Amino acid sequence: MRQQSAVFDCDDVLLDWIGGFCQYHNKHYGTTVNGEEALDYDLSGFLGLERSVLNERAYEFNRSYEFGCLEPMRYAVDVIHYLRDYNQAQPAEKRIKIYILSKCGNDELVRKLRLANLKGVFGDDCFDDIILIEGTESKQPYLQKIKEETDLLLFVDDYVGNCNVGHAIGVNSVVIQRNHNKHLKERNPHLHFCRDWMHLLSVHIARFIRVE
Repeated sequence: MRQQSAVFDCDDVLLDWIGGFCQYHNKHYGTTVNGEEALDYDLSGFLGLERSVLNERAYEFNRSYEFGCLEPMRYAVDVIHYLRDYNQAQPAEKRIKIYILSKCGNDELVRKLRLANLKGVFGDDCFDDIILIEGTESKQPYLQKIKEETDLLLFVDDYVGNCNVGHAIGVNSVVIQRNHNKHLKERNPHLHFCRDWMHLLSVHIARFIRVE
């Protein structure tokens, strides 16, 4: 039997990127926005910016101190620690490999900030592999490789496009619902949408693990 695995996106799944970016933008550019009020992935209209300017500022943010201090999404720490505790109670061959697959960028500074943030929030014993790629890359080849090497149980992302990529190659793909993606739920009935991590735990994760 192949080892089982699960893949999680990071930004707006494990860590609150939109909230952190909006706070950063308020501080440095004089806006007064709340990330919870964003109703689309594209924040250019929300912030009153040209798309190119938004992209420049997002790039700048991902290389700032604040990017390394993002807060966890609600219940994310509890559920990730639940998975950690499960794995620690299992023999090596029965543990579920936990991957992070994030499009935050993969240069040295971004990686250092991301790894420090994840360690500070979750600890250093929760994730088996942290894969950071550029925003223009597709997650398909990375998911495909993990699927070929393990029994991939679950892929969780906030971006519906990424979940559709997973779904297309036969991966159980779940959308963490936020205000910026909930309008896409009716248009994607083939995908599962979960309100938060506790919903994800009760509906999906609890199907294949149970901590005694």
